[in-house]
Amino acid sequence: MTKLLSQLLQAQEPNFHQMIQKLESISGYQRHDIKFTEDLIKCTKNKISELRLDPEDTTNQELYLALLEKLTQDEMRLIKNLRKVAAINVSAVGNVDDGLIYYLNKIATKNKSYGLKNSVVKRWLITNPPKKTMKMLGYRSITSMLKHEPVALIVIAALKMENAAWLKNYLENIKKVETKDCETKQIKIFCPKQDRWNKFCRDVMNNNKKTVLVNKELSAMFINLDNNNLTVKGLTVATLAIALNGLNSILISGSYLKLNQLRTNFGQRLESIVRDEPRLDFTLVDSNLSWETIQRFFYLTKIKVQNIIEENLGLDELTSWKPVESMISKIEPSMNFWQGTGHLAKHDGKNSVSLNILDVALNLCNQRDYGQHIFHHQQRSLWQEFIIRYIKPELLKQAIVQEMQPKLAYEFNDYQ
Repeated sequence: MTKLLSQLLQAQEPNFHQMIQKLESISGYQRHDIKFTEDLIKCTKNKISELRLDPEDTTNQELYLALLEKLTQDEMRLIKNLRKVAAINVSAVGNVDDGLIYYLNKIATKNKSYGLKNSVVKRWLITNPPKKTMKMLGYRSITSMLKHEPVALIVIAALKMENAAWLKNYLENIKKVETKDCETKQIKIFCPKQDRWNKFCRDVMNNNKKTVLVNKELSAMFINLDNNNLTVKGLTVATLAIALNGLNSILISGSYLKLNQLRTNFGQRLESIVRDEPRLDFTLVDSNLSWETIQRFFYLTKIKVQNIIEENLGLDELTSWKPVESMISKIEPSMNFWQGTGHLAKHDGKNSVSLNILDVALNLCNQRDYGQHIFHHQQRSLWQEFIIRYIKPELLKQAIVQEMQPKLAYEFNDYQ
């Protein structure tokens, strides 16, 4: 059974087998690996049946093509939905990007994040102006640009436009950040349509192949969905999925920052989030678990934060993570097929085919042939779903409390 997990994760053996033995030993040999694999196989077969294919007699290539076709049809209904919503709530023109932004804002307004104050970053920009960004947008002075453009949007552009020296200066400022420089704030989503932003939008699409840029420290996101590119199959779904994933990452980072308010190295913690992803000092195997895995734990187990952490720690954000496919199906109910597929895949002994909607969408819009397809989003989801089975709530509580109250935790440890 564990051989399938090893194949799907492309794990190194015998290390992976030894790791599972260690996890099973810690958990009291409850055979989580066997139960999880059986459930994985069953769920994957059920989804293949929903595609009206025989799960026992469908090749990986046939499944791959069926998934692409399924998403193509689903995207047509999604685009129709987005146009209708845009026409009702934004403009009679009914642009797809307007509908997409409308839904994203609707989701974002339900959750607030924790990040840098705009006033703090504004002072940085005055001291270290992003000159290439100013030139691109047609501003002669930083004062004028700050008067007409949102701080977070300027930073998103500058992080792509400016040289290494500017970026180094920005990260040095990040390292010096203190708790007083942050606040609970509304997530901002930008989709600039002024002519001065056209060049940046083209460069991001042509040079970086990006339709979404996320800034976790400022709780902001840039969407670049050109209505002229909608002929590219899968692009609308991919953009929506990446944007929803971006909302998750902003909320995850915000809750982690809030968790670390008492840390003397708060700025370094923030820098680590900018460079990578937040992790909790909670080791099951060889490395600390990502903060996203912890959030997924609370979502999947339905355990309430208050049930394992009695202290009033203000960690409502721990339950803010939601599966991307679940959020998409609420926007377009006909896409309900993708619910619960984030970690599913079929392996034929040689290749894996991911049922993860983000993998499928990216394969579709990049026109990847079978054999050249990607499946790394499914692998990440699979690993998180698997490792969650071995998390003990009482140990997780201890790790979270220690992260939030380091001084008390250290004092307690001194007496052990």
